[in-house]
Amino acid sequence: MLKFLRTFLASIIGIIFCVVALVGVMIIAVTNTYLNPDFYQGDQFEDLFYDLIVEEISYRLLNESEQLGALLSTDDIREEVEIVIPPELISETMADVIAQMKQVPLPDILVVDAEPIKNNLPLVVDSLVAKISPNLPVEIPADLFTTEIQDEMMIDYIPPKIELPLGDLPPKARRSLTLIFQGADHVTESVFVALSFLLVIIGLIIWKPFKLILRMIGGPILVAGILLFQASIISNPELAEVYDLGTILIEPIGTYIIPWMWGFLFVGSILSISSFVLPQDFFVNTKEV
Repeated sequence: MLKFLRTFLASIIGIIFCVVALVGVMIIAVTNTYLNPDFYQGDQFEDLFYDLIVEEISYRLLNESEQLGALLSTDDIREEVEIVIPPELISETMADVIAQMKQVPLPDILVVDAEPIKNNLPLVVDSLVAKISPNLPVEIPADLFTTEIQDEMMIDYIPPKIELPLGDLPPKARRSLTLIFQGADHVTESVFVALSFLLVIIGLIIWKPFKLILRMIGGPILVAGILLFQASIISNPELAEVYDLGTILIEPIGTYIIPWMWGFLFVGSILSISSFVLPQDFFVNTKEV
């Protein structure tokens, strides 16, 4: 009866370990991607989000003006957009937003500075018009053509600053945001300590025989690795069924958790296999009574 009770309690702690490991690693991934200003200066951001932003601006330029689309190719438009709106511009904007979110207390209004993009969009239009001006009909002045495109894109209506009210959030939500952003730099250590504590509890509950300790510790670690493997599949656009914005948003998280996944799978497999292949009299003094 005592053996059953110990195993049952250890199994409950093992389930808690799996949940903490999955959620904890996901939080670590978020804090090291979207909540980390350095992420917006990396290749992954440029490959995914920057290209998406450039594609959206190029699409609007191409589709809002039939004349522009008839005189320039999509590649021509993308080239000019990438020159005038470089990745650094987006990175600096995101870094500023994260810096505001880390303020204590949390600001009542989150201000997104859209002025650099607003100021650069007319430069994109000017560059495109300069390319096609030699082919414009004589009756259409370049200045008039530029003004028409800017009006069609509604550049003048883009606000220089976008204000997102945070003061209307419930107090609990505000405290949660503050905790997340303030603790972002210490999440990895906190998760590691929590997981280690749970494993120690399992070991203290079982305490003998040694093979059972390995099994009860290795099992949850292995299951946590399998859960992380499933999460990495869901967030991998090559394996996911639909490559949409949702998939793009979680792909960086999936990429980040892969090393953790392999770590859990490796350690869990070693401990679990060892619990079966070790001789029965291994650590005789831990022989179950």
